[in-house]
Amino acid sequence: MTRFAALATLLFVSSCCAQTARDYYNEVYAANGLDRVVSRYVCFNDDPEVKAFFIFTENKYLREYMMSNGTFDKLSKAQQTEMKKDFLIFRGYDKGVPLATQDFVQPDGTSWISDKFMLDPKSPGRVRFSISWETMRYKRSVELLNSDDTLATEVPAYGRCERILPMGQTGSDSAATAQMKVGDLYKLCASSDESDKTTACRFYILGVFEGAQLAGESVQDNSGKFQEAKDKRFCVPEGLTGAAMELTVKMKMGTDLAVYPEDRDMPAVSFVMGVIAQQFPCQKGK
Repeated sequence: MTRFAALATLLFVSSCCAQTARDYYNEVYAANGLDRVVSRYVCFNDDPEVKAFFIFTENKYLREYMMSNGTFDKLSKAQQTEMKKDFLIFRGYDKGVPLATQDFVQPDGTSWISDKFMLDPKSPGRVRFSISWETMRYKRSVELLNSDDTLATEVPAYGRCERILPMGQTGSDSAATAQMKVGDLYKLCASSDESDKTTACRFYILGVFEGAQLAGESVQDNSGKFQEAKDKRFCVPEGLTGAAMELTVKMKMGTDLAVYPEDRDMPAVSFVMGVIAQQFPCQKGK
């Protein structure tokens, strides 16, 4: 009886405690193992039995980063032309194991599509990705095509994406972002480690800015739909680069900590939002 009881207990534990896609993601994230080039959004399938997840980014962020550090100008003209296109870059993970290569999808109306590939010698196909940026709900379909490239049928998958938080923070709660202190952010931004200084520092600042922009530019009406807000908390000039935003926050942070060193213990997200609101106020109409 003891052996059967032990076996039953083992089966129960294996069943109840099996890892989910999010568990695998958290494991890779905590180990700093995500593909840094692509790690802007993470997406999970609605089906809890699916153990795979994928991450993706918009090419414009990679292009902007390359322009800021001078590597964009070193590309060939053909490569620069390609980089100026607004495509998406994906990396899939199956049970926490990264798939061999990144995938690229090009704009097609309000969605993005991959290049054609052959499912078998007679069946062309492609992948189509669609997302609602308001709700972060996505649809990712494998489309089976006819010989004339018209759609024959599709195999869709649905789920939700979320912003990948910087610096080892997990969960979708915005309070997690506030765990980083101003002193921690300043150390990152002033680090001699190039990946800390130019990647983690900038991504954190841009992440806070994007979150504040989404929250400040829209309001939810009685029907639950989001409408453009009439009174915005800040108005960032068009064309302002990520590098310029980063420099603005870093300079303010250095000046503030020199005068008020106790501010290093305040939440970094509050400080960054305060700088943005102070530096980029909206002009009130007379």
